[in-house]
Amino acid sequence: MRPRRSPPPPAGVGELLRHPELYAVGAALFRAALTGVLGERTASGAWSEADARRVGAMITAENARRVYRLPAAGAPVGED
Repeated sequence: MRPRRSPPPPAGVGELLRHPELYAVGAALFRAALTGVLGERTASGAWSEADARRVGAMITAENARRVYRLPAAGAPVGED
């Protein structure tokens, strides 16, 4: 009788980053989930549309600016 082979370990982050299509899938899932949450909060009356837009911007663009140390919106970009 042959010994059983164990399944391969789950893919690490490095392995996942080698597949660009996963970025597209992840981004689409994130947008759908965020749109759903913001829409629910607005529909329930918990947030105004302006509040939902502000929260969406804080979660997406402003978070990316902090993480990647990008200039603030409307800030001049360095000369090339």
